[in-house]
Amino acid sequence: MAKIEQKHLAGLIFRTSVKKEVVKDGQKKNKSFPTERPLEVTDIISQRDDGDAFHIVTADGRKYDIPKDMKAGATSNEDMTVAQLTEAILAINPQFDTRNMKKADLMDALAKLKG
Repeated sequence: MAKIEQKHLAGLIFRTSVKKEVVKDGQKKNKSFPTERPLEVTDIISQRDDGDAFHIVTADGRKYDIPKDMKAGATSNEDMTVAQLTEAILAINPQFDTRNMKKADLMDALAKLKG
């Protein structure tokens, strides 16, 4: 069984928060601000290799199925995973509802949003 490498995580986002001290009503308080960054191998808390794909769970609670034969930096919608399609759609329109959408529907939606 192969281990997942950084090239398999291309295009995936890790969401977390950063705590900053703010002054509100004259008092210092800690406030969390959401932040995103590219997913790294160290963010993976669980992985399974089923031969054709990796199944991972990241520290931010997201689950991904990543095909092994996917080329890093996929250029066409057909080469993208459901997670990558969802991320691309939400990067264009953060309010777009991608819940319960199949891969074909996500590809169509992305094509329409790219115009």
